[in-house]
Amino acid sequence: MLAAAGALVARIEGDVFHVDAAAGSLVPMIGFRAPLAGSFAATALSHGHAVTLNDAANDPRVERHFLAAFEPRQLSSRH
Repeated sequence: MLAAAGALVARIEGDVFHVDAAAGSLVPMIGFRAPLAGSFAATALSHGHAVTLNDAANDPRVERHFLAAFEPRQLSSRH
């Protein structure tokens, strides 16, 4: 439906974003943790609806380790 190469399920614990499950190209993300403050996840959660970044590589809300490992061009959140 989204033509995505991967998907993940994450939880927020305190001020940390935890990846608990993933599929496709994002399976290596399982166990990944990052600060929530200022992140894409925080933006998506605060909006309360789907959020899409069309230029993920140049968006400061996207965690640099995630960019280096997966080189996403676009990110979308779904609730």
